Amino acid sequence: MKEVSVVVVTYNPSYSKLFYTLQSIIWQENIDFEIVIADDGSLDFDKERIEEWFKSKRFQDYKFVINPINRGTMKNAISGWRIAEGKYIKQLSPGDMLYEKDTLKKAVQYIEQHKLGLAFGLAASYQFENADIKLINLYNPGDLKPYYANDHKWIQFNYLIKRDYVNGMAYIARKDLLLHYSGLLEEKVKYAEDCTYILMIADDVSVGCKRPLPAAIRAAFSGQSGPY
Repeated sequence: MKEVSVVVVTYNPSYSKLFYTLQSIIWQENIDFEIVIADDGSLDFDKERIEEWFKSKRFQDYKFVINPINRGTMKNAISGWRIAEGKYIKQLSPGDMLYEKDTLKKAVQYIEQHKLGLAFGLAASYQFENADIKLINLYNPGDLKPYYANDHKWIQFNYLIKRDYVNGMAYIARKDLLLHYSGLLEEKVKYAEDCTYILMIADDVSVGCKRPLPAAIRAAFSGQSGPY
């Protein structure tokens, strides 16, 4: 079993963004991980191009799940989660990047040290300035105090009542829990797989926040590739 599966969900992706994301994953150090690319019925998904990119980087621990039709983000994500071999799953989209070379290692250490089912690091928007990446801001959740206080009732109030959500790319979760809760939503939710994390928190799954540096960053003014 791998320690972590990084599931990259795609739909008509920008390949330049996708390769930025993959590069930030394959440079991870001191952690046993794999990459799973789950595609949601792209019109012209170029598997060979991606395989050539992996070959050029001498990276072999990857797999694909290619859905023949567009099924929505929930079912696409679940299709990647199901074939993942990692104890933990982290999901990214093209353009998202892990912030440091030991982001995955730190995430696993944190979630196991605190015996959590779900954890997140801070997330930031970024933009390129010449050849450099400039962080724009740290964002959601706006109020981190309940996480630092380890007060789950306060976390539930902020999450479920105030809707002070965590960005989905910031999470890492136990695979068994992720599959259980997503299974409850699979036929009810089409385009918001992050609802899985909401359900987990509502059902008292333990959650924590790893600080202080960002764990993942996303291009400013962009989200999922395609009509997600």
